[in-house]
Amino acid sequence: MNWKRTVIVLLCAAGVGGVLAPTCVDAIEETPENEEPAPLGLTVADDGTLLLEGEPFMGFGIQYHDCIRRRIRDFEDTSYREGFEELASYGIPFSRIMACGFWPVEMQLYLDDRDAYFEIFDDVVATAERTNVGLIPSLFWYYACVPDLVGEPINQWGNPDSKTHEFMRKYTKDVVTRYKDSPAIWAWEFGNEYNLPMDLPHLEVGHAWTYPHLGTPEERTEDDIFRSEHLEVAMAAFADEVRKHDPHRMIGTGHSIPRPAAYHLRTEGTWDRDSVDQFKQELLVQNPDPYDSISIHLYPHVFEDRYFDQEHTTFEDVLLPIIEVARETGKTIFVGEFGAHDDERATREEAREHNEMLFEVLLELEIPLANYWVYDFEQQEHFINVTSDNHRSYVLDMLRDANEILRERMAEQAAQRD
Repeated sequence: MNWKRTVIVLLCAAGVGGVLAPTCVDAIEETPENEEPAPLGLTVADDGTLLLEGEPFMGFGIQYHDCIRRRIRDFEDTSYREGFEELASYGIPFSRIMACGFWPVEMQLYLDDRDAYFEIFDDVVATAERTNVGLIPSLFWYYACVPDLVGEPINQWGNPDSKTHEFMRKYTKDVVTRYKDSPAIWAWEFGNEYNLPMDLPHLEVGHAWTYPHLGTPEERTEDDIFRSEHLEVAMAAFADEVRKHDPHRMIGTGHSIPRPAAYHLRTEGTWDRDSVDQFKQELLVQNPDPYDSISIHLYPHVFEDRYFDQEHTTFEDVLLPIIEVARETGKTIFVGEFGAHDDERATREEAREHNEMLFEVLLELEIPLANYWVYDFEQQEHFINVTSDNHRSYVLDMLRDANEILRERMAEQAAQRD
């Protein structure tokens, strides 16, 4: 057998898992020359173990939400370059990003000048590569954007022959084929919280915004009511398109935690609270195969949302059934958003306490992947935005410390395997 010498890069403060970090080469072992290289980014083993470039991984990231959008709005704004450098200095391994514009007028650049659009996207990916910060791009952030952009009602997400699907397939192919060979891309995500506006009772039609100057229609109709059957078709088509071009990387839906009445809204159109078993069923309805991760967003509002018809719910109450479902189905868990507001709902001190609780429970339950909301997003400065020079800078320290704990934990587990 022919052999080659392969560098094994161990975890260190400047890099995590498969993220390369200089001066971290601590071991060399021999591997077969004909052995297949580990796939880039995140993958999910058959038993649900999350892998980064073939090695078990756990990590905490932070949302760098508008790193692409800010430059769509102002081509001279490259402030994300310094932002990624700062995240790297805190040992933060990855960021989930909005890999598109939010409004139709912002996505018009992709239609009008594809080269200019991808010049922006290219630079964000190149910056992530240079700083060793992984990216989890969410390709279709706002559920009404694509239908509005192509002039269709929202229910056309349920029609594979629609212009909405045609655009979705083209954009997905363009993005995935362009960046699938980049080590900066860790996973692919469909959109953001599409599971929250779906299956709402009829009287709530109109929840999608109407701002014609931003590219929306002037008014919504019943055809803009979004149903779970529409989402089911859309999710399947997106995953199919991704897998045509990237057979390995993790795929996520981008969903929030199911509403506490998700099962009853879908099946009966009522707000009756779901049981634990119904909640678990909805997790799989909303995160079906071939999605290999269960996506949830976790905020302190779960305390008052009366999950399982309880008067008060803890983070553990909702996370433990999710862990059970993940183990039973061989999926991993991605907490795509978590964090605590400090506004009229909570003081700064209360928000910090909630953040400490969130970090503690995510670490204790060994949730493999969690992404704090949000970094350097001026639009939300008044209640949750984190920067290194505002009163929420402690979150960056908490992320650094959490990742140090996880690196030590992964190193211990690797030693046990050896």
